[in-house]
Amino acid sequence: MIINLASGIFAPLAGILVNRFGITLAMRLIYFLGFISMTLMFVGRNKMTTETRIGMELIKKHNNLSLSEKITDYKEAMVYFFTNKLTFLVFLIMLFTYLQNSFLFYQSIYLKDIIGIKESLTSLVPGLSAIIYLITYFIFMKCLTQKGEASSLSLGLLLNGLGILLFLLVKPKNYLLLAFSTILTASGNIITITFRETLWSNVIGEEERAKIFAAGQGLISLFSAPAGYFAGWLYKINPALPFLMSLIFYLASYGISFVVKNIKEYMPSKPS
Repeated sequence: MIINLASGIFAPLAGILVNRFGITLAMRLIYFLGFISMTLMFVGRNKMTTETRIGMELIKKHNNLSLSEKITDYKEAMVYFFTNKLTFLVFLIMLFTYLQNSFLFYQSIYLKDIIGIKESLTSLVPGLSAIIYLITYFIFMKCLTQKGEASSLSLGLLLNGLGILLFLLVKPKNYLLLAFSTILTASGNIITITFRETLWSNVIGEEERAKIFAAGQGLISLFSAPAGYFAGWLYKINPALPFLMSLIFYLASYGISFVVKNIKEYMPSKPS
C-alpha cells in the first residue's frame, strides 16, 4: 500500500514529460512504463508468494463441493453479509470511500480549468500528497494504531472531508490554501485507507473472509462502474459538483464510523 500511494512522488516527472512532449505522447510513455512495471510485479508476486494455511484448507474444502453446494455456500455468505450489522456498516464506508475516488478523477482538470494551474504543474499536487503519505505513515501511524482502528478511521475521514471542503474554497492562484487542502486530504487518505482495510478484515470471520471479500468487491465494482460517467456529467453542469459529492460521501462515512465505533465498544473482546 505504501509503494502504491508513495508512487505519487514520481508524478512531477509526468509533468516534465507533458511539458516536453505534450499530453498524448507523454501518456503513451507513461502507459508503456506502467505495462513494464506492472508485468514485473505480476511475475514477481506469482513467483515469490505462497498461499496461506487457511487458504489451502478452503481450496481443499471447495474442490469437493458440487455447483449447487457452492451456490448455497455463497448464499449463506451473502446472508451473513447483509444481516451482520457491523460488517454491513463497514462495507458502506468501503463503498462510499471508493465511490468518492471517481469524483476526484477530475481534480487535475479542475486545477487547470478553475484554479489556473498549467497542465505540466498539476502533477505537483499528487507529488506533495505522496510526501504527506510517507510522513503520516512513518511518524503518526503507530500512535494512531494505539487509539484503535475505529477512532483512527473517524479521524481519517474527518481530515479527508476538511481537505475537500478547503479544496472547494480555493480561488485561482491561491496556492497556499491548495497546499493546505492537499496536506489534509493526503493525511486523511492514508489514515482512512489503512484503518478501513484493517477494520474490514477484522469484522469478517476467517472462513467467510474470501467470500465476503468477493461479494464486497463485486458490489463496489457494480456501483463504481457508472460513477465516473456521473461525475463527468456533474462536472459539465458545475465543476465544483463532483467534489461536493465527494464531500457528501466523506461526511456520510464519518457519521457511520461513529456507529461502528459504538458497536465495537460494546462487543466482547476476542481472546489473543
